[in-house]
Amino acid sequence: MIDIQTSLRKSTTQVEGLKRDIHRSKLTDKEINTIDENTPMFISVGRMFVLNKKSDVREQIENKIKLCENDIKKQEGTKSYLEKQLRECESQFKEKFSVGGGKTSRSS
Repeated sequence: MIDIQTSLRKSTTQVEGLKRDIHRSKLTDKEINTIDENTPMFISVGRMFVLNKKSDVREQIENKIKLCENDIKKQEGTKSYLEKQLRECESQFKEKFSVGGGKTSRSS
């Protein structure tokens, strides 16, 4: 049960991080739209920066947003599965202790 709760928290944290990435990418795309088409733009690749066209930069940002959205859908599916597992585990736990708790008696 603890493993399920931990996995559920981890999945929730990952979804929140992906949503932040999407928000950041959309803001970046919005700012890039205001820049002139002929302005040189650089994309970081590891430790270096590569010169690209504005259209290439925007395409990469759009791909990142799509990838993050797909990852969110996967994580939401995982979260719903884990929540179902947690509910089943809790019901089994309650069932074991509610059935066994009232029937025990001591003999003198």
